Amino acid sequence: MNRLIIIYIIIQIPVLTCGQPFTNGWIDYSKQYYKVQITEEGIYRIGTNELLGAGISTGTINPQGIQLFFRGEEQYIYVAGEGDGVLDIGDYIEFHGKGNNGWLDTVLYSDPSWHANDNYSLYTDTSTYFLTWDINATTKRVTIENDINFTNYTPS
Repeated sequence: MNRLIIIYIIIQIPVLTCGQPFTNGWIDYSKQYYKVQITEEGIYRIGTNELLGAGISTGTINPQGIQLFFRGEEQYIYVAGEGDGVLDIGDYIEFHGKGNNGWLDTVLYSDPSWHANDNYSLYTDTSTYFLTWDINATTKRVTIENDINFTNYTPS
């Protein structure tokens, strides 16, 4: 009996010491998330009609607390109409999104340089973004520059 316990412990040591290298520590399970899947690089817009169609009550969302996550990191977004603190019809969220590439596939190879093409995944071409909202959150925003006169800028 003791031998079986020792064998079981020896088998479990690699399992317990080698976990996955990626974590979901960015997820706050008390929040609601809206899943956005894209396949191509571009500027994407999520309007209130899409949120309402997904069953999300936009009347209770303060747009100043909207966040977008991709691969565990918050992304910069532009929220039109967030100044009044209400997500009205006609307000929208814009962000720059990218389709999936082969960044995660490199762990499948003994030598990452063996990956044939870093621009394409062996599994899927779809990237998943997660939209959430929390008025107490620190958010990342894209600012719109209205000054068209570029003479005010210092050349780099």
